[in-house]
Amino acid sequence: LCSMPRAGNTILGSIINSNKSIKMTSYSILPHIINDLIMLKHSNTFKNYPDHKSMDNIIKNIFNNYYHDWDYKYIIERGWWGTDLNLKYLNEVFDKPKFIILWRPVLECLASFVRVNRNNFLKNDKDVISYVANLMHPKGGIGLPLNSIKNLIKSNQNYKIFYYHDFVKDKKKFIKSLSYYIGTGINFPKKISQFELNGLKYDDKSIDQEGLHTINTNLDYIPDENYEKYLPKEIIQKYKGADYEFIT
Repeated sequence: LCSMPRAGNTILGSIINSNKSIKMTSYSILPHIINDLIMLKHSNTFKNYPDHKSMDNIIKNIFNNYYHDWDYKYIIERGWWGTDLNLKYLNEVFDKPKFIILWRPVLECLASFVRVNRNNFLKNDKDVISYVANLMHPKGGIGLPLNSIKNLIKSNQNYKIFYYHDFVKDKKKFIKSLSYYIGTGINFPKKISQFELNGLKYDDKSIDQEGLHTINTNLDYIPDENYEKYLPKEIIQKYKGADYEFIT
């Protein structure tokens, strides 16, 4: 799952994780682990004794080792897998990897971040402008997944774009379409709880963004999509063209 943040990932995961045989992860640390291991090959310590075969054994078995104790038939792995390095890795490890792109317009994603953090650390427009600049940095919370999605599409991978607005409009229809693409059934629950997987929940206090992954468990809830309420005009002007032309 290569998705925009604040695009319904957490509630989608809660719906999927109500099923027994299929689960969706939180925002994965595996891309970080893989990148760190690959970068380690450029270190002087490794160059001093360049045992590529042994290092590649570790890198290529990351998925098998990490998910060794996960007793589920299907696992949807969420992360920024569309970068050059990650795509290269996935295509070496898996035969024709399959990608889900969950898309929400950039300005709406930015506004959602700002809305959540107004009571945490965003006190005025100056704070918001600085925060948004960090989010939109190439390695930032929106910039990185945005570039990952762009590269995923341009590199002609096996992907399908699913739209946040379609999810909000009709969650059951959205889940049915997702089930068809994945190739397995996903049951739609009568009710959902906060995101939980293997007995673990998000701890947003640890990143000073309390409430970031708290969802409204009312499945009929329609979120506020008016980004003009939360973003200064200069932010809207600067990023109104950030959505790529091939995503409509």
